Amino acid sequence: MDTFEDRLDGGWEWWEAAIEEAQEGRWVRDAVERQVIKDIAAATNPLNGGRMAPFTEDSWHVRIGRIANWAGVLRLAARSGG
Repeated sequence: MDTFEDRLDGGWEWWEAAIEEAQEGRWVRDAVERQVIKDIAAATNPLNGGRMAPFTEDSWHVRIGRIANWAGVLRLAARSGG
């Protein structure tokens, strides 16, 4: 059985490969992937007011709320098939 560390390492490997593929032009987001990005942005936008990270000036209450919001979005994505 995989440990959390194994899954986390695998996620980072995927992330690095995806960035490289996108930068080299071998991976172009399709319509479904673009919609997923829009959905994630819509689900997580309310807590950051549309600003980009880092949010170092925000209170810790807001920062924890943002983390909780992202966690929910990632759980939904994982349950939908990855």
